[in-house]
Amino acid sequence: MDNIILGAKNTDEIKEKYKELIQIFNQAKMRVREFCCNSVEGNNMFEEDDKHPSIESKSLKFLGIKWEIEKDEYCQKLPGGNYQNMTKRELLSLIHSIFDPLGLIGPTLLPAKLLYQKICARNINWNDKLEENELNEINQIIDGWVEQEFSRPRKIIHGCDNTEILQLHCFADSSMKAYAVNIYLRITCPHKTNTSLIFAKNRIVPKGKEKTLTIPRLELLAILIGTRAISFVTNEIKQPIEKTILWSDSLIATSWIKTSKNKETFINNRVMEIRQNKEIEYRYVPTDENPADIGSKGSSGPELAKNSLWWKGPLWLGKDEQNWPNNQSFTIKHEPQTPVLCYKLVDVGEKNDFIPRVEKYSSFWKLIYTTMLILRFLNITIWSKLNKIKQPWLSKIKIKGNFDANDIKIAKILLIKQAQTRENLPIEQIETLNLFYDENHILRCKTRLQNLPNGYDFANPIYLPRNDPLTKHIILNGHKSRQHSGLQSTLAHLKLHILYLEQEIS
Repeated sequence: MDNIILGAKNTDEIKEKYKELIQIFNQAKMRVREFCCNSVEGNNMFEEDDKHPSIESKSLKFLGIKWEIEKDEYCQKLPGGNYQNMTKRELLSLIHSIFDPLGLIGPTLLPAKLLYQKICARNINWNDKLEENELNEINQIIDGWVEQEFSRPRKIIHGCDNTEILQLHCFADSSMKAYAVNIYLRITCPHKTNTSLIFAKNRIVPKGKEKTLTIPRLELLAILIGTRAISFVTNEIKQPIEKTILWSDSLIATSWIKTSKNKETFINNRVMEIRQNKEIEYRYVPTDENPADIGSKGSSGPELAKNSLWWKGPLWLGKDEQNWPNNQSFTIKHEPQTPVLCYKLVDVGEKNDFIPRVEKYSSFWKLIYTTMLILRFLNITIWSKLNKIKQPWLSKIKIKGNFDANDIKIAKILLIKQAQTRENLPIEQIETLNLFYDENHILRCKTRLQNLPNGYDFANPIYLPRNDPLTKHIILNGHKSRQHSGLQSTLAHLKLHILYLEQEIS
């Protein structure tokens, strides 16, 4: 069952849309039912069989969110309870059971998300139970929620008879654990100014990135998701916005945005995306007046419910502009620029790092087929830009039609070369094993059977590293091709062209 949400300006329009909707669905042999409205007059227009059964209780759910009909507010309630045991799966389920599409209660969920991230770092299975200290921590987090209920007006623009001036104010901030943004709608009417939180978002800092993601870089990431959020909200509101301001408490991050000089690759790529939105004005806000600081550090349920900084923004935001922080602001100039993308160059001439990860594939032939597809793609797209001497094999792969035996041979050669490169044998060991490089630059073992007629592969078997995943694939494929025969039969078959020890097969 799906919900349909319609808007109407008056009771006549309610009646018109009610009849039109029933007519449309009747033509499709479908019945629309459970109508309700935040207007008493509107509800009286509906037929008794069409009314929602919860109209009398003044409360119902639409799109998974509780709606108080009479107050025209939607409500979100945090869960409660005390858990004696919990698995990793149950913790994730608990976090995602709280439906918060606009991110307005995100600070209350942040501690639980951070705990889940810490548990994931232990690499436990989905159904493994949490340790006692982790269970105590999640119970403390739930105690901090105290089944708090949050109520917000459904309508964000009201009461000014279309004479209001709309502004969007986005606040961005970060901590070492998360970075966050808040977007406030500032509505100025002839005699009053209202501000309200309409969208928020926070993201957790990836585990293991603490050394590279410094605070200024995290502040830049916060500004980046702020510009994306502004674009999203602007498109959804579908109303003219007089001014859009992004507030940040990081002078370093805003200085990166202000100048177009070349910087590090990480910074350049993000600044380039941020600067694409020319309508945003950037300003500095003191940290203690930045509501996004709450989203980046977290909060308990009761604290968030009564925090006016979170729901309304700084006090000065509801006043005239001369009362705002008196700091320099800037916008991105409309200067013609040629986009510059920063690339990281990788030499694939020797290591062939573009070949897929062998251990991710369930069968040898799936690996071969994927490798051939990659080679075909490279041949079509970048062959003209490559060093022809280092990559002669790339031109030999077919660019269209079915693959043939030659394509399979090329894929096998490259996979073997990659495996040997990962092993990185020292010169001394190469000499000890009597290994040499053939015309394809593959390591082979020179045996005493050099005079064997038409037996080059048998006389010079390919060397494969003992613990490489490709070796395992080749052994399993050889075992299957011999109809799952025993150890000796599989070993005899593989020794025709590959060198390795018997202990490798078990």
